[in-house]
Amino acid sequence: MGARLCRTRDSVSQLNTLSQRPAIWALEAVGLSLWGFRPNLMAHFVEQRGGWAALTWFASNMPKYQRILKTWGPVRTHLVATVISSINGCPYCIYGHAYAFGLHYLKQHGSVFSMDEAAFIAMGKQVDADVLTELTHALDQAGLTEEIAFLERLMALRKDPSAVESKDDERLLHLIEMFAVLNTCGINGDVSHDQAHDPINRDKAIREHYTALRAA
Repeated sequence: MGARLCRTRDSVSQLNTLSQRPAIWALEAVGLSLWGFRPNLMAHFVEQRGGWAALTWFASNMPKYQRILKTWGPVRTHLVATVISSINGCPYCIYGHAYAFGLHYLKQHGSVFSMDEAAFIAMGKQVDADVLTELTHALDQAGLTEEIAFLERLMALRKDPSAVESKDDERLLHLIEMFAVLNTCGINGDVSHDQAHDPINRDKAIREHYTALRAA
């Protein structure tokens, strides 16, 4: 009886895995098309939420994220995504968005930002106030003082999501809610980092330039 029950459970598990494969393939294909690689998170996301729920969630959230990316530009969007993920403690998302932020900063300014991916991951171990203080100094030194106000609003909305006052606040709140889900998945799955979560990842020349400057 016990052996039969184990076989039944194994069969159900195999069926669940098979039913999830199309969803995993579809989400990985989106990542491959946008960023040039299959994101490590997708299989974990489908496993944790189920195939249909995972597809529905991305279909609901990604279009708005893409509009935010277009409205704000990649530097601000990836900076906010990095800070949210740092506070939530998700190394996978921190790395992917900090790397994208770093590549875009290099493209726009011709130099590397003072904090690398490892520094952002380490920053996530601090309390919110310390995160803002450390990052405010780095942004000021990097000529990105206009981003400081966005981080201040981010901190305020994390404490009180009802304090929305503008379209930018609505965008911040969407990212807070969206990355709460993604970060939880990344943490629960202990997902290993991959590459930059942005189309700039397809630019091999700038990635090599970025790596060389970081090494120097």
